Amino acid sequence: MAKLKTYCLNLDGIYNVMVAASSQRAAAELIGTTVYMLRTWDAGFNDTDEALALSEPGQVFRKKAISGAWERWPPTGKAQATSSPPTEQQSAVSPPSDSAPADRQHKLAQLRETLALAVLEPLADARIWWQGVLHGRLIELEASGVLTADDCAAFADQVKEAFERCLPPANDD
Repeated sequence: MAKLKTYCLNLDGIYNVMVAASSQRAAAELIGTTVYMLRTWDAGFNDTDEALALSEPGQVFRKKAISGAWERWPPTGKAQATSSPPTEQQSAVSPPSDSAPADRQHKLAQLRETLALAVLEPLADARIWWQGVLHGRLIELEASGVLTADDCAAFADQVKEAFERCLPPANDD
């Protein structure tokens, strides 16, 4: 059996997710992301965190970035977990079946929920950050084949329209 290693990353700016797996590819699949995102958004971990992950290989854990406690994150996506950890306001979207169309619809629903929360951000600079997060997710989901280029373009238009309605506008000095 391959040696296990712990991987921890932050995908949404709110939650860190962690898993023990035999490779980056296996960890990315368990979390529901790409190896690129795993390498790019490394959140780090300490010895206690690593011991927890290694005690249950393949189990995804999550915690609120700095101050939270680790909890099991139940699998809900195509692999074992969705690609975005749930937010404070738990998702009303039901998990997808194993079919690609259901997964596509589920990911779009998650993006819409994140967008709805992001536009409520009172700080203009934070809204700019959320735009980047959303566009990054679109790129990742298109590259992984979950969403089509048309899906991404349509959602990018929704993002633009939603953020243009925000007051005060971002970078309006």
